Formats: sequence, structure tokens, C-alpha cells
Amino acid sequence: MRKIKTNRLIMRSLFIKICTIFLISLLVSFIYLVTNALGQQEALIKKLQTLQQKMATCGSDVSCLQRVAKEMEALAQQINQSESGGMGTGLKTTQGEPCAKFHQPGAEFLGMSCLPVTVKVSDFIIYENYELIYSGVLPDPGKKYTTQFIVFSYEAEAKGELTYKNGFSEFQLMAFGTPAKTRIRKLFGYSQFRDSKNKIRRRDYHFGQPTIRRPFQFSIVFPVQTAKLTNIHLRPVEVNTKDDWMPTIAGSQVFENSYGLTKQFIVTPREMKQFVKAGGFRETFQWRYPQPNVKPWEDRQVTVAVEIGKACDAKLYIVSPTKNMNRFCYNNAKPGELKLYLKAKVTPAKYEKDIKWTIPDIKDVTCTKTPDPPVGPKVTVVYRNLPKKNSEFGKKTIVAKLDVSGCKAMDEVDIKIFFPRDAKNNPDGKDPNWFYYWVQTAAATLGSKARYDGFKCKQEGGLGVDMLGYYPPVSLPDHYYICDLVNASGTEMKFKANMWKFKAGVGFQNNIVTTTGIDTFYLVSLHEAEHYMHLRTWWLNVDKFKRRQDDNDKDDIPDKKEKNFTKNGIRLFDPTKKQTYPGIDDEELYTELMSHEKLKAGAADKEDWAYPGKQWK
Repeated sequence: MRKIKTNRLIMRSLFIKICTIFLISLLVSFIYLVTNALGQQEALIKKLQTLQQKMATCGSDVSCLQRVAKEMEALAQQINQSESGGMGTGLKTTQGEPCAKFHQPGAEFLGMSCLPVTVKVSDFIIYENYELIYSGVLPDPGKKYTTQFIVFSYEAEAKGELTYKNGFSEFQLMAFGTPAKTRIRKLFGYSQFRDSKNKIRRRDYHFGQPTIRRPFQFSIVFPVQTAKLTNIHLRPVEVNTKDDWMPTIAGSQVFENSYGLTKQFIVTPREMKQFVKAGGFRETFQWRYPQPNVKPWEDRQVTVAVEIGKACDAKLYIVSPTKNMNRFCYNNAKPGELKLYLKAKVTPAKYEKDIKWTIPDIKDVTCTKTPDPPVGPKVTVVYRNLPKKNSEFGKKTIVAKLDVSGCKAMDEVDIKIFFPRDAKNNPDGKDPNWFYYWVQTAAATLGSKARYDGFKCKQEGGLGVDMLGYYPPVSLPDHYYICDLVNASGTEMKFKANMWKFKAGVGFQNNIVTTTGIDTFYLVSLHEAEHYMHLRTWWLNVDKFKRRQDDNDKDDIPDKKEKNFTKNGIRLFDPTKKQTYPGIDDEELYTELMSHEKLKAGAADKEDWAYPGKQWK
């Protein structure tokens, strides 16, 4: 009898324990449905259901019931731990200071990183319920009247954090709102009913000053196994009112099983990576759905704006170089070198070591950075060797960035890189830098035909050291020469054409401009290219005897063509004179006139990266 009583006590105690565990399991299941916890939690719920089925098979077997009850208790505890651990991702989030568990901004914690987030929600709801009144006379479609109408909208803000594994293969974004950051924009409504005389009566809701019963919560979790529409979960704001008929009102809930929601928006690792790079995202959900068994409808619109990693007010600025001290020139050494000393400041100063620099590359040039990679407040950059292309000089942008957990800042400065004009440390090392690089610009006419040879200019030109260019009129080579412009025209490469007096009415004036620097190179190139084209066109395949016959005045222009060279109906040259205008041969003057006519002073200034030069200002 005592044994039976003891067994009954055991069974009673066990039954109470099992009922308690079963209630816990139901409560956890309910929490799961409300919070849309996915992944690992879902698997645990399924295990719990399996144990419940197993318990049903135990019957009156006490040992079986005890064993299953113990398993259910352990599993319920595991589910509760999963719930507090962040919906099964293994990433835990707190409602305290964002990323507080990370030792310092930017640090990694067990292979994970953290960024603070700010979530702003705007929710708008229109709800209408109606009935039909029938007169009793057929046919009668019924007359509609509204039984309930409510408009509710709010704006709210929540702070939280995004914790993620490297590569975003696993992440969890959680944000928790507060009453202080919740603002009710609209809340009004009324109800209508028919009295005993079948008249429609209206009663306005007296909501008074609503109070926040529950602020909103927001989460995005990945990986997620079951979501077909969205892995966003928005638990809406709920408010208390002063109206006894409508004491509480809640906003729109967004989660996988939101009734009537059709828009698909699943945040995958790829999307989250893009969102982090962009600093956040904004998304709007709109839907309408009817309530079951009655005839109302609800229009809902929820806009979610998520800011990622903008909680820090760090300020970063580049100290050196500055916008006013931004010109840098290679030295004259072989190989040429250019050194940049970069310096930046950041507040708070604790982020100095997190400054990352982006240094512009120059093609075919060796770039050494100290330290390497270039991080920290001070970096030294050395470019060694001059580039092959003139286009590699000029404007470059140096960027300093700060991008650690919660702190993003950036500053940039444009610099200009130049070459020493008169040195010979270009990749070929034979010709002056100005010739090597300017021949690649718009200042060079038939640039591939240009050659530099100061000595040959003196030797073959026969006009002394002030000669600027030369084309041999007898040998007619497949190139023309540009002379030492610095030696011939001074450090400014300054040149002004002589004034020639033409016949009245001609209209030519050949001293159009005084040129310097690359414009002088431009003019000389035009001039010698004109010689090249004229003389090779007229005399390349003509023997000496024939040439003497066709050019009796020996001015290098065929006599027949001289007769046809006119301006405003006036013949320019006398086919019987080598110098129609004393002091200059006809072909030389003709070439000078043609080159000045084509010259567009300043046309190549934007390509001039010489020091000194047009853009060294």
C-alpha cells in the first residue's frame, strides 16, 4: 500500500514537472512565432515536438516519463539560451552601448566584427470595417456603412548593432527602440452602430494622449532557412490610449508570415556587404489585406531606413600636402626621384593608427611606401624613375580614410606631379625631358617625325646658335629636327617672329604672337613639319636636273606653284626671285606664314607638366 502511495506521489510530482516543462515549451514556441526566430531555434522546436510525441508513447512507464522529462527540460533550457543568443546565429546582441563587447572600434572578436546601426521606421495604417444594411425588398445589394475607422501612424528610431563574421557569411542586425525616440504622428478614429430604431449612430474614439506601451524592435538575421519573402523582422510600436473601447493599438508587423505581405526582400551576404559599403539602405513595404470572417480592409505602409556604421563623429583631415602646396617635381638625378611626405590628423586621436592611405599609382614607376601598407598618421612615398607617358604626370588624388567599427571619415587632396624640364632623366635619357614629353602632346605636329639634335641643327643649319629647328632641304629625310630651344631662345624659350612687309591688300601678318615654353615648341614643330610636307611633296622623287629646271630662282618652291600662291587675289611671291621680300627665302617665309596661321597658342597648355612650364602656377 505504501509502495503504491509512493508511486502515486512520484507520478503526481512527475506530472506537475512535465506539465511545467510542457508549458515552458509552449511559451518558447509562442516566443519563437512572435519574434520570427529562425535557423537553429527552429530545429530545437522540432526536437521538442519529437519529445512530446515520445512522451505520449511512455504511457504509465515512470522511468520512461522521467527520462523524457529530463530531456525536455534540458532542451527547453537550450531553446531559452538560443532565444537570448540572437535567433540561432551564434551572434549575441545587447541593448547597451553598440559594439560595447568589442575591446576597441575595428577589433575582431572571435572571428566577428561589429558596426553600430540606427534604424528609423515610419509606419502608416488605415483600417476600415463595414457592414451592409438590407431593406428586405429584393433584389437588395445592401447599403454599406462603416462600423469602425482608424488611422494610426508613427515615426520611431532605434539604436543597435550589426555583428557579422568575416565575409558576412553569418550576420545579425538588432536594434531596440525607446519611448523617447517614438513620435505618434496621427491617431484618430470612430465607430458606428445601429440603434434600436435602426438609425446609425457615431462614436468618436477618445484616445487622449497615448503612451508607449512597447517600442519597436528590428532585426535581420542570416543564415535563414525558411524565409521565402523576407528575413526582416519588425515588431511594431504598441501604444496605450485613454479610450476604454480601444485601450491599445499596435503598428504594422513585418516578418516572414505577415498576412498580406507579398514583397520579397531577403538580405543575403552579398546585399549586406553592399549595404555596409553604402552606409545603409532604405526599403518600403506596402500591402492591403482583408480580415477573415468580416468585411474590413487595412492599408499599411512601412518605410525602414537603416544607417550602418555612422555612430562616430570622428574628423579626419590631411595636413600635408595641402591644397595650396600641392605641386611636386622630380629631381634631376638619374634615376629621377620624387618624395612625398604625407601627414594626417584625426579626432579622437586614438584612431591615428587606423588611418589608411590610398596612394596614386604612376605607370612604369616604382612606388615605395613607408610604412607598407600605408597606414597611420605619417607616410613617406617615393616614386623612382620617370614614367614613359606624359599623360602619367599631372593631377593625382591622395586619399586618407578612417573606416573602423562605427567610425567613418575621409579627406582627400589633389596634387600635381611635374618633370624637370631641362634634365635628361626620362626613360630614354638622351634627349631633354621637354622634348621627350612634349613630342607626345598636341604641341607636336607629325610628332613621330620629330627628332632632337642640337648639334646637327648648328652643323647643318648654318644660321648660328639661335636656330630653333631644321629640315634638310636637299637630303629630304623622313624626319625633321627641333633644336636646343633653351640654348636658342633662353630659359623661357621665348620667341617672336620678325615683321615682314607684304604687298598692300595681302592681309598677312606673321608676328601674331610671342611664344614661350611649350608654345614655342608648338610653333617650331608646326614650322618644321610644314617644311617636311612641302619639300617632300614637291621634290622627293625629282632628280637634281629636273629640280633646277622647275625652280629657276632656287627658293625651293616650284615656279609654277609660286604663280598660284595668292592672297585676296594678290600674288604673294615672284617666281623669278629667291627672296621676294628681302632677308628671307620665299619657301621659308611661306612656311612661316602657314605655321602661324595654324598655330593655336595655348592649345597644349593642359598637357604641359614641365617645371618651369605653363601649369606650374
